[in-house]
Amino acid sequence: MKKQSGIQCYLYIFSLEMINNICICGAGTMGSGIAQLAARSGLDTILYEVNGEVLAKAKKTIDANLQMLAEKGKITFDEKERIYQRIRFTNDVIDCASDMIIEAIVENAEAKIRLLTQLAGVNNHEAIFATNTSSLSVTSLADRIPQRDRFLGMHFFNPAPVMKLVEIVNTNYTTEPVIKAVVISPKRWERFPLFVRILRALLLTVLQDHFTLSRYACSKKAKLV
Repeated sequence: MKKQSGIQCYLYIFSLEMINNICICGAGTMGSGIAQLAARSGLDTILYEVNGEVLAKAKKTIDANLQMLAEKGKITFDEKERIYQRIRFTNDVIDCASDMIIEAIVENAEAKIRLLTQLAGVNNHEAIFATNTSSLSVTSLADRIPQRDRFLGMHFFNPAPVMKLVEIVNTNYTTEPVIKAVVISPKRWERFPLFVRILRALLLTVLQDHFTLSRYACSKKAKLV
């Protein structure tokens, strides 16, 4: 068995035992859902969004979602308040220093690269970075960012607080300790990780699109019969 270096072993231990906080970048439907999920799992959570209106909407949406869970008896009202208080809402990238950062902004490669490069400058060398992209090449993004060895894909399905599966895709650069740490991390959130090795488009997303198109084709055919 190939031995891990001391740095790799340290990073692996750090990743598993010291991820106490997380930053979600992008407060749209997906980003706010991931933030709610992370906070409910007990993580101190930062939700970053440059657009003030989008950030304000995310605050209201998360509060309403947690209120609904409390009213249905899924959580207590005290738990609802504790979960909400774990989330720090910000529009300043300087606040995005965390043990783990998940990027969930618009599906635009240049925008993601700019943000990930900024985030590298405000985080330490142990921080793990992930992108929630479902359509862009994760390795192509890694090619152009400084923290490429600590970067990979972590794709949640919508709505993130409900859907149980998380696709994880490595790159040509991702170190083994980072892969192992991120594959394990969704279990804390009561999610099931599916590890997909270096694919341009994520496996289940492709299958989902295929079945959607198949259903559409069948419906059109049925109308013609």
